[in-house]
Amino acid sequence: MKNNQPFSTMSDESLSSTKLAILDEKDQQLIHLLQGNARLSYAELGSVISLSSDAVRMRLDRLIKDHCIRLVTLVDPALFGQSVRFSFGVVVQGDPDIFSTWAQAQKEIIHLTRTVGSFSFFGELVGETDIQMHNFIHKHLRSAPGVLNTEYWPMLRIVKWREDTGSPPATSEVLAQVAFSDDDRAMLRELVNEPRIQFRELAERLQRPYGIVRRRASVLLESGVVRSTVIINDILVEHSYLAILLVNGDSRAQEFLLENEQVTIFSASCGSRQFVGEVRTKSKEELAMLCQQLRMPESGITDCELMLQVSVDKLPASFQF
Repeated sequence: MKNNQPFSTMSDESLSSTKLAILDEKDQQLIHLLQGNARLSYAELGSVISLSSDAVRMRLDRLIKDHCIRLVTLVDPALFGQSVRFSFGVVVQGDPDIFSTWAQAQKEIIHLTRTVGSFSFFGELVGETDIQMHNFIHKHLRSAPGVLNTEYWPMLRIVKWREDTGSPPATSEVLAQVAFSDDDRAMLRELVNEPRIQFRELAERLQRPYGIVRRRASVLLESGVVRSTVIINDILVEHSYLAILLVNGDSRAQEFLLENEQVTIFSASCGSRQFVGEVRTKSKEELAMLCQQLRMPESGITDCELMLQVSVDKLPASFQF
């Protein structure tokens, strides 16, 4: 089952015609299992949620067709020595689709979302060195189609991570244990193109011994640097509102963000913002209330902005290699 079509959190079609998904308990259980391991067989999934293999397959096909979820194999860029990350914001003039098309073709851009606020787009860059990121921003991003203004924030460390989106970037110790080689690249490409491909079929495509392919794929998947999972359409499934968070504050700000459950991800940065992250709420009213909480004196936050996400044009960690 290949999954290389664009996936939007809230596409134009979703805004105009797609109704919020109504999922039953079996759907929710299935999605939860797939988040942990999207490679579980239909029989394994069915045994947990008390359904036949055929019933599981039909439910999974429906969830994908209805744009509720998307099967993906996420690859940590650090596996290829790409461990330097920058967040960025872009203001564009004219048709935003033109910039989006350009950005999706750039291997340095591993996440891109459309936002309402100070920036038209918010995203994430990855590279090997700071100078490589600097060159990409000044030679390419700032001269991209329609771009009027850019701002970027080097990611110093990830402070908080959503549990259902996987692990933060791998450590050097994990990468050393994996011992990734060029022979693994072709295998990863197949896993990215078809997350649920069986190991035997994978070995046949690669024309390599089944046992070797199975062992190497298992090592990569179990280490966390490669992860088969599902991306959930939070708007349709969780009925959520997502926003990018930009923050400055004193020593209390980090603890406040850590304790707030609606702040799902944030990293320490340098530049004009100390912290850059993402929030998730059930309604616009909750988002407005969160904005007020962030501005309370006891939060330690001296300046913040919430930018509503209206679509995801490039999936987080959709690293090209």
